[in-house]
Amino acid sequence: MTTLKSFQEIVSFLQDNEDKKVSEILDKVLLMTLSKKVAETSRINDAGQLEVFCWYHKEWENTTLIEYGKKASTETGLNTFCKVGVNQWTKQQADAKKAKSDLLTDVAEGKVKVEEINKRLAEIELKRNAVKKYAAPKKKVSK
Repeated sequence: MTTLKSFQEIVSFLQDNEDKKVSEILDKVLLMTLSKKVAETSRINDAGQLEVFCWYHKEWENTTLIEYGKKASTETGLNTFCKVGVNQWTKQQADAKKAKSDLLTDVAEGKVKVEEINKRLAEIELKRNAVKKYAAPKKKVSK
């Protein structure tokens, strides 16, 4: 029997796990059926828990331990930034906007030379794009 190429991964996985109950492997099979874009942003870990790739921290985070806001337009129903990441990113964007405005004022008042503008803008961008690591606040997991 010939298997369609698009189903080969699922068939191989099922063959490798034919001794397991469907309930044990269903989450992983369902994840394999999702679009590649979804597979790049979420996954089920070995413990069967959902992990989301946080686009702020650039790492996989377990959603039972890290708080994520809701977002109806995503496949998981969760935002792609953790709550701490959203807050930090928003603050950095606002700080950069203010810093650019202050720089313009400083140039206009003669406090900053025109030749220094590009250097200052580069410094602002570095701060705006910096990823602040944190000790993840743990969600309370009910037993």
